[in-house]
Amino acid sequence: MLSSAPMKKMDILVLEKDLHMVTEALGEVGAVQFTEARHEEQAELLQKFRATDRLQLCTALLEAAAILSKRLRVEPPEDTRRTEYLPIEVIKDRLESIDNNTADLVKKEVAIDNEIASLTDTIDQVESFRRLDVPVEKIPEFSFLHFATGRIDGEKLGGLESEAGPNIVAVPMGIAEDGTTRIVAITSKKGRWAMESSLEKYGFKPENLGERFEGLPREIYAHATRRLEELHSTKDELAAELTALGARYADELSRYRRRLHIEQQLFQAQEHFGRTVATCVISGWVPADKAKALNEKLMEITGSRAVVEVGDPSPADRTVPTLMRHSRWIRPFELLVSTYGFPGYREIEPTIFVGATFLVMFGLMFGDVGQGLVLAIAGFALARSKLARTTRDIGSIMVFAGLAAIAGGFLFGEFFGSAFRPLWMHIMEGTNPLLLLGWCVALGVFMISLGLVLNIINCFRTRDYAAAVIDKNGVVGLAFYWGVLGLGLRYQVWNAPPSSVHLIVFVFLPMLVILLRVPIMGILSHDKDAHAGADAWIESGMDVFEMIVALLSNTISFVRVGAFALAHGGLAMATYGLADMASDLPAGVVVAALVIVLGNLLIIAFEGMVVSIQCMRLEYYEFFTKFFKGEGTPFEPFSLRPGS
Repeated sequence: MLSSAPMKKMDILVLEKDLHMVTEALGEVGAVQFTEARHEEQAELLQKFRATDRLQLCTALLEAAAILSKRLRVEPPEDTRRTEYLPIEVIKDRLESIDNNTADLVKKEVAIDNEIASLTDTIDQVESFRRLDVPVEKIPEFSFLHFATGRIDGEKLGGLESEAGPNIVAVPMGIAEDGTTRIVAITSKKGRWAMESSLEKYGFKPENLGERFEGLPREIYAHATRRLEELHSTKDELAAELTALGARYADELSRYRRRLHIEQQLFQAQEHFGRTVATCVISGWVPADKAKALNEKLMEITGSRAVVEVGDPSPADRTVPTLMRHSRWIRPFELLVSTYGFPGYREIEPTIFVGATFLVMFGLMFGDVGQGLVLAIAGFALARSKLARTTRDIGSIMVFAGLAAIAGGFLFGEFFGSAFRPLWMHIMEGTNPLLLLGWCVALGVFMISLGLVLNIINCFRTRDYAAAVIDKNGVVGLAFYWGVLGLGLRYQVWNAPPSSVHLIVFVFLPMLVILLRVPIMGILSHDKDAHAGADAWIESGMDVFEMIVALLSNTISFVRVGAFALAHGGLAMATYGLADMASDLPAGVVVAALVIVLGNLLIIAFEGMVVSIQCMRLEYYEFFTKFFKGEGTPFEPFSLRPGS
């Protein structure tokens, strides 16, 4: 629970003819994160396995299968059933055969679609001119008149008419599909150039019907309409034939698409592998508890034609991925950790500490039985939804936060802001605020001390013994922190002056060790020159200053827990104060009830968000900075399982 799952380094040597089968078997197990295959002793024998050509062919076939499915009205495969292995050459031949069997119908459909588009455009053009009782091809032949047909923005039509005066007649014929107005502009032959200049000025878009059509506009419109109806009927018949063909090939196409998708993933995975003349090398990380079963499966499917080496990661290896394993109650809080960073393989895995301290702080800052119940119900609805996993995890955290708020409500005696007998105290009475702030500082002392202890453990686990002892976040820093706290307790509780031994052992000696830390590190690393000089003393002096300031400020920061608890109580008092004032108004009971409901909803939504942010701030800046680097990488195995 406090450590990530133990990992093993696995190297697999297989014959090239077995590679595809082995890769798929590893994907079915879903327990190996591939790494670049290297062999330390025989690196010259290994080449990078190249699957680029096969991958490109697979991608092209997937696109072809998708196009065929669309043409044949076949829905994309929703199921993720396993499919038997088929060479992609066989799939390629079958897709070409299906394409040939459907090509004639598809060509007809494309031709019909093109003609429908052309006729639709024709109808759109001539529809507005149906009242024009002149054959469109005869319009340019008038001896004394010049015609222009086209479209213009309706808002500009008035400006055109005003500027043109009596020399130009603009006859509106109707509204086009794009919202413009179709017009016939008429002027004398002599006024042609002036009219065309005015039309251009106002954005006129000409439509020379005579270049495309012959006959009266109403006859052209009627012919196009009849032909369009015929084409739609023919298209419906073609669609029925294509749908029938689609039903015939649906299962086959779906099977090919599923198989090609698997092949695509296999070829992508094989880009990590190495190869010799006749063999391939697969390297990766596997959880220790799955290594034996995986080895047995590989021996079974290859007929023992494989060599599998399993070993522990070296202490210096920082590439080992981290696999966090928690119960379903703790797992949602992984989100709070991974938002900051991912724990390294040898780091303490802090999820359980984060979950516990987050809930304690939230319960203290948001203590209210009724509001906590609303928050828990909202979180439960979110957690049980079909939304993304991250959203469901947020819902689960809201449930736990709501339960913590309920516990805090019983401690402080609050139910939707109204008071009842508390198990501990009413935080707004007497000296209770100061007592609460004192307990919040004590919580801060616990969390900071825990962070320092976890850092010491982390340093020992990574064999950084010097940092574990003489670093500002190591044993020396912890001794200094508790030494200063002891001085404060001695003075506040027993009203006694500090003893010389206490000052020397727990204050001045730790400060001296931190001051000499850099030179000491030089001695321990046998590199005195790299840890000597003015820079080393400046660095050490800054470490002492940072240790004093950081530990003091981090501890005081936890006062904000109590401050937000007091603010929560203050908002509740303000809500009921406003309700009392509203009760004196007409319909005062209704207004007061509305104020109470809206006030509580505002507190739940706004303060719930602010309190959550403050909890995370204390976790990240006061707790995590003591021990957590967050430089690890998550374990992401190659998997062909559904949903992976």
